[in-house]
Amino acid sequence: MARFHLPYATVSRYMQTTDWDASRARGCNDGENVPEGEDVVVILDYGQPWFDGNEYGTIVFGTYDFRSMAQVEEGAKGYITGFFECMGRNAYLTLAVGVNNYGREVTREHGAAWAAMINDLNTWVATPPSYAGSVTVRGASDIEPSFNGPLVTRAWVDGYNAAMLSPSFYYDFGSCDSCPFTDCPSCDPANDWELEDIWYVSYGATAALPLPEIYLQSGVNAEQWQRMSLYSSTVHGQAMMMRGSLTQWRACQGKECYGVDNRPDQGWSQLTAALNADPRTAVPVSWATDMTWESQ
Repeated sequence: MARFHLPYATVSRYMQTTDWDASRARGCNDGENVPEGEDVVVILDYGQPWFDGNEYGTIVFGTYDFRSMAQVEEGAKGYITGFFECMGRNAYLTLAVGVNNYGREVTREHGAAWAAMINDLNTWVATPPSYAGSVTVRGASDIEPSFNGPLVTRAWVDGYNAAMLSPSFYYDFGSCDSCPFTDCPSCDPANDWELEDIWYVSYGATAALPLPEIYLQSGVNAEQWQRMSLYSSTVHGQAMMMRGSLTQWRACQGKECYGVDNRPDQGWSQLTAALNADPRTAVPVSWATDMTWESQ
């Protein structure tokens, strides 16, 4: 296997606020540690998709309060502003603004509304005084088969896909629950999902790219995603381009995480090794990011 350089691992967050000032302060705090010239990704996960009867938005972590798309957008703008002001010279940020696929409001309409918000954020980034040379915004979704079924999740993806404008693609930063791995090559995905469904929401849809959870210290998550990439190569003629790995070591501090608390270097190394052990799925993994709670 070729030798690869371990990237700088950023902090990603389960968000509890959309306040501009608080988000700007958090962005500055996260950005000031990014080395000069580093290309990084940060995920801001705003929780569960929701529709309050009048507008689309999310239910945020911690308080479980409703936040509208406009409020999420304002929080993301604050974070970008702070991160840009404080990050290392010539660094580059891809900010992935996300939700998950849990609950009854995972709909085509919500997906389209989320894509429209990401489009608006990229327009704002490009508007003078432009951040476009240093920042790109992407959508994101923590898509997990155990959270919801494939049909409603694909509907959200199709809505996003239809409304997306380049460069407003989204990253699937979710799991491959019960997918095949070395010791269980015949395992089937959980909750009536098929491998084709997971391929579609993480790579097959025009808007989709994988940035998978590599939480398990055993390496099983990396094996599952390598096999998904091999499925993509075998069935659809192209291996998955996996830009990065996601861990949750910080989120697990002080909690019993029972072996799903890879450090970011461990998660990145496991995914890189698994993908590049097979020439059919070999690809450099450029990013590493680690989840924590917004308040930490």
